[in-house]
Amino acid sequence: MFHVTTHAFFKALLFLGSGAVIHAMAHNQDMRNYGKLSKYLPITFATMFIGYLAIAGIPGLAGFFSKEAVIGAAMANKHAVTDAYNLSLFSGWVALGVAALTAMYMTRMTWLTFFGKEERWRAIAPHHAHAHHDDHHAHAHPHADHGPDTHGFFYTDEEMASQHEEHEHHHELDRDHKPHEVPPSMSVPLIVLAVLSAIGGLVLMYVWNFEKWLYPSGLPILGQVSTHPHDIPLLPLSIGAALGGILVGWFVYKSGLPKREGWDESKWHPFRKAAQQQFGYDAAVVNMGVFGGRDVATAMWRGFDVHVVDMLVNGFGWFARTCGRLVGVMQTGYIRGYALMMLAGGVGILGYLVVLMNRAH
Repeated sequence: MFHVTTHAFFKALLFLGSGAVIHAMAHNQDMRNYGKLSKYLPITFATMFIGYLAIAGIPGLAGFFSKEAVIGAAMANKHAVTDAYNLSLFSGWVALGVAALTAMYMTRMTWLTFFGKEERWRAIAPHHAHAHHDDHHAHAHPHADHGPDTHGFFYTDEEMASQHEEHEHHHELDRDHKPHEVPPSMSVPLIVLAVLSAIGGLVLMYVWNFEKWLYPSGLPILGQVSTHPHDIPLLPLSIGAALGGILVGWFVYKSGLPKREGWDESKWHPFRKAAQQQFGYDAAVVNMGVFGGRDVATAMWRGFDVHVVDMLVNGFGWFARTCGRLVGVMQTGYIRGYALMMLAGGVGILGYLVVLMNRAH
C-alpha cells in the first residue's frame, strides 16, 4: 500500500503532465513531433521532471522509498519458496531490472519531449483549411425548420456561430504552431502532485508512519516481513539501477530522435518493429477473442441453433398448425352443421347410456 500510494502521486503527475503536453501540442500525441518544449512549458516541464525522477527511483523522492521497500521485501524474505527455489528472491531481482528499464524509458520520454537540438514539429508543413468548414458555413440552422423552440432545446444562431468559431480556431500541429502553457486548472494540480512526488515518500515513512497506520489489529498476519536483505547490498543496487537506466536513456536520446526511431520505418530495428506490433500479442488476442469467438458462434448457430433449436421450435409450430387445420375442418360457420353435430352427439350419448343399462341387468 505504501508503494501504491506514492505511485499514485508521481503516476498521476505524469499522466496529467502528458495531457498538458498534448494540450499544448494541438492534441498531437506522437513524441517524434516534440522536442525542446521545456522553454515553452516551464511549469509542465518542472513538475513532470520531478515525477520522472520520482518514478526512476532517485534517492530522496517518493518512488525511491516505496520501490526500495518492495524490492527489499522480496529479496529479504522466504515466503514464496517452492522446491528449494526462492521465488521471492527471483521476483526481487526481476523488479530491480524493471526499475532500471523504467528509468531508461522515462528518460527517453523526458528527453524526446523537453530536450534535444530541434523542435521537430517545425518540419511539418502547414495544413490547409478543411473542406468541411465550408460545409458548416453553408448549413443553416433556422429555428423555423424545427418549429417554436419553447424548451430551449436547439442552439440559437449566436451559439452556433460561437461553436463554429471555436471549431475553426482548432488546428492541426504544423511548423507555425507555438506551444502554450496550460491554464491554472491544470498547472495547480501539477504543482500539488509534484510536491507530493517529491516529499510524499519521506513523510509517509518517517513523519507519518504509514506502515503502522495500516497494521492489522487482531487479525492473523503472514509474519514479520523485513525490507532489508542482509546479504544483498540493496541500497547501492537500487541507486545503480536508477542511475544506470537514466544514463543509458540519456546516451541514446541526448541528441534528440535517433534516425532508427524516426518516421522512416524501414530503418527500424527488427525488435522495434516487433514491439510496434506488441510482439503479436494484440493480433493473437484479436484472432482468438474476436475472430475465434466469431467462428465458434457461427459453428454453434449453424450446428446447434439451426438443426436443434430451430427444428424444435419449427416442429412445435408445425404441430400446432396441423392440429388447428384439423379442428378447423369442423368449423364451417353453418348453424345447421353445428346442430347436426349436436344431434349426433346427443344420440351417441343416449346410445352409450342404453348399453350401460342393458349390461347392468
